[in-house]
Amino acid sequence: MTTTIVVVQTIIGLLGFWVAGAQVKSIIKGSTMRNALGAIWSMLLHGEVQGHGEVGNDPNEGRPPRKDA
Repeated sequence: MTTTIVVVQTIIGLLGFWVAGAQVKSIIKGSTMRNALGAIWSMLLHGEVQGHGEVGNDPNEGRPPRKDA
């Protein structure tokens, strides 16, 4: 029974890696190593794929809107 569970989990993990790999490959291909690592880390933390210029470029990200604006 344990062997069956391990095999099924491995197959699901490899399928997920294959599907997500296409998205990650397009981001890595068009950016520097530092930006690629930031993008991959952001995907792991937030669970969504962001565009090339969206990772860490907004200095106001996470801040509440200003009241005087």
